[in-house]
Amino acid sequence: SECLDRPLLPVLLDADIFLLLRFSLDDASRPIVTASLAALCNLLVSHCDEACLDSLLGCNGGIWQPSFKINIDMKHEEQAELKDMQILKLDIIKGALRTLILSRF
Repeated sequence: SECLDRPLLPVLLDADIFLLLRFSLDDASRPIVTASLAALCNLLVSHCDEACLDSLLGCNGGIWQPSFKINIDMKHEEQAELKDMQILKLDIIKGALRTLILSRF
């Protein structure tokens, strides 16, 4: 019962699940890569939020969507010195791009 005291997503991110899934993309087995892609999608995308935002498209101003950018209070040079693991803890999208995830597709 103690394992579910905290929200699941922060627990998974603290356990470095992103890097495990990212490394799984390099596997030669197609089922492993497919499962990794599905898990990464579920980790990075909130399907409920996407459905709510999609339902606003017909309204006035419906094409305007909120930005959920994370502001990191560091200079660009200081951010460049951080390791990938540290960036992933601060901002998972920036960390994913830094691990060159797009080149895996």
